[in-house]
Amino acid sequence: SIEVIPKSVYDTVPGTVVPVKFSTVNAHYNGKEVVVSWQTAMEFNNNYFEVEYSTDGRNFLPQARVDAHNLPNGSSYSFIHKNFVHGNNYYRIKQVDINGQSARSNIVLAMVKLSSNIAIYPNPAEEFFIID
Repeated sequence: SIEVIPKSVYDTVPGTVVPVKFSTVNAHYNGKEVVVSWQTAMEFNNNYFEVEYSTDGRNFLPQARVDAHNLPNGSSYSFIHKNFVHGNNYYRIKQVDINGQSARSNIVLAMVKLSSNIAIYPNPAEEFFIID
C-alpha cells in the first residue's frame, strides 16, 4: 500500500480550491477479495469517486462508483473487488466534482497470489486419470 501525504489542507490549482485532498489510498488482498480503501483530508464540491482497475498499470477501466460524503474534514471510503486476477492488480481513484471536472489519485498495487491444490489420481494410471 502507498500512503499519500498532503502538502497542505488547501492545495490549489490556479484560482481554484482542489475539491478533494487524498490522505491515503490502499489496496490489499485479504485471501478472498481485494479491498480498496481511501481517505480524504478534505472535500469541497465533491460529487463522487470512481474506482479504476488495471492489470498492467497503464490501461484502467472503471469498476465502481462511490458517492461522496463531501465533508469538509474528509471521510473514509472502501470498495470490495471480487474480479481480480492472479498477480498484479492496479487501482486508482478518480474524483469527480459537481462541475464534472476530475482528478486521480496515485496508483496502488495489490499483489494476489492464488494457491491451487490439484489432485491427479489414480497414480499410477493405466487407462484414465482424474483431475480434481
